[in-house]
Amino acid sequence: MRGRGVLVLLAVLGALYAAPGAFAAEKPKKVPRPTEGGEFAFKVKEASPYSVKHVVVHYVTSGRDAVPAKDANGNDVPDYVEETGLAGDEAAGAFVTFGFKRLLPDTGGGNFKVDIYLKRLPQDLLGVAIPHAFGVGGGFMMLDTRLNPAKGRITVASLRHTVAHELFHMVQYSYVPNGDIPAWAAEGMASAMAIYAFPFSQDKIQDFLVDLWLKTPWVSLYDERFGCARCYGGAIWWRFMYQLEGRTIPEYMGRLFGYQKSGQKILDGTQPLEETLKRYGHGGLHTSFTRFAVNLYEAGLRPAPLYGLRASTKVQVSKVRVVRGLSTHYIPIAAPAGSTGLRVAIASGGGPRPAVTLFTGGPKGRRFGGSQLQVINGKSYEFRFANDAERKQNMLIVTSGRKDGVAYTIAYQSF
Repeated sequence: MRGRGVLVLLAVLGALYAAPGAFAAEKPKKVPRPTEGGEFAFKVKEASPYSVKHVVVHYVTSGRDAVPAKDANGNDVPDYVEETGLAGDEAAGAFVTFGFKRLLPDTGGGNFKVDIYLKRLPQDLLGVAIPHAFGVGGGFMMLDTRLNPAKGRITVASLRHTVAHELFHMVQYSYVPNGDIPAWAAEGMASAMAIYAFPFSQDKIQDFLVDLWLKTPWVSLYDERFGCARCYGGAIWWRFMYQLEGRTIPEYMGRLFGYQKSGQKILDGTQPLEETLKRYGHGGLHTSFTRFAVNLYEAGLRPAPLYGLRASTKVQVSKVRVVRGLSTHYIPIAAPAGSTGLRVAIASGGGPRPAVTLFTGGPKGRRFGGSQLQVINGKSYEFRFANDAERKQNMLIVTSGRKDGVAYTIAYQSF
C-alpha cells in the first residue's frame, strides 16, 4: 500500500491498511469488496468487468469512483482499465518467472482470478491489498483511479508500478494468507519486485523513499517507526537479496509459509531470513548485510554519514556510540593537508564485534577490512596514502549485521 506525496506518506502509511501485518494484529471483520458494500463500496453499478489471463479488473464509469473515460481504441473499455489489466498480467507472469508460487485463487468476484477494483481511495492512498484471510471471498486489490498510466518512464505515481507492488502483496498472501508478514519486509520486498517487474516504469514516490532510506542508514533494517515510511525504501536491501544466487527471496517466502503452517511465530522476520541466507551459502545475515552495506558505498549511492572525524597528529578517541542491529555507520575521516597516512583502531563491547571496513581514495579506491581493522592486543592498523586523492577521501564503515546493536569507539591519528 502506498500514499501520495511526502506529507501524506508519513501520515497515511501507519493506517490500518498500510501494513499487511496490521490485519493480523487488529483482527478486523471480513472486508467486503466494493461491489458488496462496506467502507470501500461502489456507489453505482459496476461496468462489465475486464478479464485477462491472471486478473479481473472491476470499475465504474460514473460518480466519484469513475475511471478516466479515455478509450483510444474505441472498444468500450477505458484505457485505464486495459492498462491495469495488462500490468497485472505482465507482473503476475514476471513473479512466476522470478521463482514465486502462483497466485492463490479466490472465490469472490465471479471467478478464481485475482480481482482488482479501481476506485477513488480515501486518504490519498494509491493502492490496498487485502489478505485472503480477511477479504470476503478471499484476497483482492484496490487501486486509485488517479495514477499515471504512462509506460516506459518514471512518473510521480505510476499505475504499472503500483499494480505490481500490490499484486506482489497478493503473492505474499499466497504463502501467508493471513498477511502476518512484518511490514518492513512486506513493503520493501513488494517495492523491489515491482521495480524488477517494470524497471522502466518506476515512480518518483518510490525514488523518494529509497533516498529517504539512504539518508538514515544508521536506522535498523527492520525499523517500522514513523508510519513505516522507511519500510518502502528498504527495497534497496531486497534488490540486493534478489541478486544473490539461489533465489533467496522466494525461498524466504517459502520459509515464512513453513513457519505459519507449523504454528511457529514469524515475529520480526529476521530469524527465517537468517536461516534462508545460511542455507543457501550466503553466510547468514551478518555476512550478507555487511556486504550490502559496503556495496552501497562502492556503488556510489552516497549513504549519509551519521557523524565525521577530523584526524590530527595527536591520538584522538571518539565517544562511545552504538551501531544498531542491522544498521551501518558511515564515518568520513578528514586528514590534514601534508599528512602521509592514518592509524585507525576500533574497540567494541556489549556484544559481537561490528564488521569494519575502511576505504581510502573514495568508493573506487583501496579497501581494508576484516582483521586488518580490528584491535588486537592494543595495536592499530596503519596505512600510508598513495596520493593526495586518498588523503582527501577516507570512509570508515561500521556495521552490525546481527539483530542486536553493539557499542564501539574509534582511536585515530594522522601522520
